[in-house]
Amino acid sequence: MKQPQSQETALQELQLEIPLEASMMMVLEPMGYWSRTLHGLMYETNPQMMLSLHQSGTLISYLNDQEEVLIDKARKLEKEYRIQNPLDREVTHLARAAWNNHAKSFAAETLLDSLSQQIRALREENQGTAVH
Repeated sequence: MKQPQSQETALQELQLEIPLEASMMMVLEPMGYWSRTLHGLMYETNPQMMLSLHQSGTLISYLNDQEEVLIDKARKLEKEYRIQNPLDREVTHLARAAWNNHAKSFAAETLLDSLSQQIRALREENQGTAVH
């Protein structure tokens, strides 16, 4: 009697099915941070999405389109952080630099968490529709 596969095993098998050119795209090297990050998140959490985009020939354009969207979201999150955490006018240059770094870190962490949740939700949604 065959035992049911764990989700992790199924995910690993799916990752192995992805063509090498999709999983280690040389095209990613010149792409922006968010394109590369999104590609990595898709590979880790929803390889089926990456595989279907690759098979339809839209993976690169999807990553490029999302790069612009994510850059805009990151800027808005940085601005939100700065508004919620105002800085005194008379702080040192070092304190201002640290404040800017905190804003960037806040934006990146918030956006990464949101992206991971969205990609996982898409995977679960697709698995749910495949079962029915």
